[in-house]
Amino acid sequence: MQIKSSIEFLEKEKFKISFSSTQVNIFVDKSEADYKAQGPSPLELFCASLGSCVGIFAKRYLLTRKIDFKKIYIDVEAFFDQSNLLIKDIKVKVSTDANLDNKLEEFLRYLKNCPIHNTIVNTDKIEIEIKNFCSRL
Repeated sequence: MQIKSSIEFLEKEKFKISFSSTQVNIFVDKSEADYKAQGPSPLELFCASLGSCVGIFAKRYLLTRKIDFKKIYIDVEAFFDQSNLLIKDIKVKVSTDANLDNKLEEFLRYLKNCPIHNTIVNTDKIEIEIKNFCSRL
């Protein structure tokens, strides 16, 4: 399954992200001294993507094992190292009202298989290429 998104600069720090498979647009943005952001920053979106993926896997685990729950909360914390321009020490905290007594280790193993977590842990290469800008217009 191919996943494709297109990102377009709009103004200031604002970019529009379009997803071809869902026809959904979201905006990423970054506040400046004279400008209030109108969306999450790329780093916030990165962390939210991981948390959302873990949340979907948590729900899937509980439903497939017929474990009752009403609530799932995911908090993601990360430290951005400005000197090296990278996120370090990502911590995902999952809370649920589900009774997981003797299944906590299995639940954790399952959550660590969400595609975003797997990608962060296992990707050896991310390729960035420059193409003829005029061909996009």
